[in-house]
Amino acid sequence: MEIRLSTTGAYEFATRHESTSSGVDKQMDLKNSAIGREIGRKRTGQNSAGTKARDDCRSAERNGKLWIIKSGKLVRSSQ
Repeated sequence: MEIRLSTTGAYEFATRHESTSSGVDKQMDLKNSAIGREIGRKRTGQNSAGTKARDDCRSAERNGKLWIIKSGKLVRSSQ
């Protein structure tokens, strides 16, 4: 979203999308959305920005930079 919308627009859309969510699910989604927006922001204006951002997000997941729920707790994606 950060590539196609403004920073504010991407934040508002992602946050509004989570308005009915709660608990650890919401925490995970908001944290991961913030990381995704940061990744997208760095790719904005580049050729193949969407593909590069997607690859960066996959790398972030593999390298433990995103969040997952494990046994009901929020942990880094590498755990």
